Amino acid sequence: MQIGTPPQDFVVILDTGSDFTWLRAPISQENSSTHSYDPKKSLTSELVVEEEIFSRAYLGGTKVEGPVLADTVTIGGLVADNQWFASVETAGKKAITKEGLLGLAFRNPDHQSKNDKSNFINNLLSQKKITHGIFTMYINSQSGSELYIGGINQDKYKGQITYLPQIDHMWSVAGSTSVDGEVKYAGPMIIDSGSSLILGPKESVWEWWGAIMGAKPCDIIDCIGTGYFSFPCNTPTSFHFTFNGQEFPITQKDLIWAKHPGQPHRCIGTVRVNDRIHNKWVLGIAFMKTVYTIFDMDNHQIGFAKTA
Repeated sequence: MQIGTPPQDFVVILDTGSDFTWLRAPISQENSSTHSYDPKKSLTSELVVEEEIFSRAYLGGTKVEGPVLADTVTIGGLVADNQWFASVETAGKKAITKEGLLGLAFRNPDHQSKNDKSNFINNLLSQKKITHGIFTMYINSQSGSELYIGGINQDKYKGQITYLPQIDHMWSVAGSTSVDGEVKYAGPMIIDSGSSLILGPKESVWEWWGAIMGAKPCDIIDCIGTGYFSFPCNTPTSFHFTFNGQEFPITQKDLIWAKHPGQPHRCIGTVRVNDRIHNKWVLGIAFMKTVYTIFDMDNHQIGFAKTA
């Protein structure tokens, strides 16, 4: 992503679970290997005086704060003028280790204030840089990932697309997840590219892992955190997510987050308890890398297809 005139380059997190974009400010340069946004170096940078200080807390515990600015933002040759974003100066007790985040959470263009320029896709639409409010994600650590804006890349998927209506004014749909064909959770699922894992409340995640022979809660020291489970790496169990009757399998490899540090035949799973979540699951990269995902703002729906 490039910002400013002349452009400043950034590597940012693409986050469909966040509604605002932010970048590191020069004051937060704890890590010289990452870039920070310097408004003094851009001829098109402006302070958005009508906005208060931006502040967000994320599921992982990170909090970011800073003033709201406007500047030219370019991604893949698409240019949004007067794009709003926060220049993050503080992050609570944690250092800011990322260069920035592009917020891609759903914002209904019909309900968005005319003065609100915080959604990159909406800005491209209003400035007639794209004709359709659609973006897609293809995530593959081997062959390379892709954010495709304004349409669907037919080279990245095969078969039919399964569409589901959006719920709760978020990138959230109704679905279910099963272990060996038995449904262990059914309900709202947020499709969140800003999360690495698959997250859910304690009761349903414990029930899900309880169906896998040999699975057990992982010690906080071994897993460097709470809410994880370990399981036999060679488990023969099958796993599926189902949307509108269409099953999308999760392979054993997709279920492995890391090897257990003290037990070579056990692995740490990608499905984790998060106590901040209630009555829903969050499907992050661990799920999204198994499908081609279509985020359709025009029709308020999400589509899934098998990757090519």
